[in-house]
Amino acid sequence: MHRGDLQMVLYEACKQRIGAEKILLCWKCTGFSQDASGATTYFQSPTSEALPP
Repeated sequence: MHRGDLQMVLYEACKQRIGAEKILLCWKCTGFSQDASGATTYFQSPTSEALPP
C-alpha cells in the first residue's frame, strides 16, 4: 500500500471515530515532557499559535 493511501485510510478512520473538528492538520510538534504521571506533547500551528497542553 502506498504511504499516501495509508495516511488517507487512517485520516478517514479518525474522522469517523473522533470527528473532523478534532483533527488539526499542519501543526508542528515543538517538544514534550514526561514525568511519573504521564507525558505531554506541545504543538504549534502554522501561524505560530501555541496549542495548550
